[in-house]
Amino acid sequence: MYRKGTGFETLGYPQEVKPLLEREACLLWVDAEDPSPEELQWVQAQFHVHPIAMEDYNSPQERSRIDRYREMYSIVVFALGFAGDALTLVDRPLTLFVGTNYLVTLHVQPFPEIREAMELWERNIEEMECEIGVALYALLDVLIDDYFPLIDQLSDAVESIEDHVLKEGRPADLDKIFHLKRQLIYLRRAVAPERDVLNVLLRRELPLFSEGMMIYFQDLYDHVVRVLDSLDTHRDLLSGALDLYVSVSSNRLSNAANRLNITMQTLTAWSIILMTASLIAGIYGMNFKYMPELDWRWGYAGALGAMFTLGGGLILYFKRRHWL
Repeated sequence: MYRKGTGFETLGYPQEVKPLLEREACLLWVDAEDPSPEELQWVQAQFHVHPIAMEDYNSPQERSRIDRYREMYSIVVFALGFAGDALTLVDRPLTLFVGTNYLVTLHVQPFPEIREAMELWERNIEEMECEIGVALYALLDVLIDDYFPLIDQLSDAVESIEDHVLKEGRPADLDKIFHLKRQLIYLRRAVAPERDVLNVLLRRELPLFSEGMMIYFQDLYDHVVRVLDSLDTHRDLLSGALDLYVSVSSNRLSNAANRLNITMQTLTAWSIILMTASLIAGIYGMNFKYMPELDWRWGYAGALGAMFTLGGGLILYFKRRHWL
């Protein structure tokens, strides 16, 4: 809780928040991690949360959104990060209820970003407006700023796969390209709706924030646009890497076909040469009277040895050339 003149104060689990909200220049931030059904009922009763908003919290959310209920906003945003070294994105949804002088955050998984946002709020409260919009801005600013390191890691991965495809272009690179494309699409689907959330806040359909806060929300909007532009750029780069892979693979297949044609020409030429000699040997049977080899004691064994030696040598040669 923050109250102008007295500063910040950490509260326990109060039974009633109405007296706190009725205090002059008092701002209240309630955070609940993995709240029980009783705690959710307490939040609904104390802040007059619409039943549909509570029902949305209990339902799986796949995209960021903002809804207006009476004099409050219900907002869903996501914290994103990579799981391990495989560059696989995971998300953690965060539900916010924003009123004139209160901010309620509900989440199932741990959210260290909230502590960071509270510290940012505390550092800047004296320089900014004394309103709940400062707390909301601090929280959204922390979440959106965390997207940029993800973009940097994806950028490094895209550059790496481009270089690898250009040098080698193996089938494993194709799997990496499609994996990165899926992660870029996943990240864009998570970030793009946040632009709509900020658009609603900038329109000031509810007078929860002062005109001065619009500058900060506009800055967040610009950050989201930068993230989306970067994602589109990297998606185009991956499409180029995919085209490069197809081109490199096609060139490799073409070169292999050319080498095969040359090899077939060589083998055909030698086959014709040997066939002509075999033709003459086959007609006459090599059974001439004056053949010195016919009187050799080891002629038969020598002939068999020559056959095995020549056959083995050809097998080794063909294997080295990857023809067998």
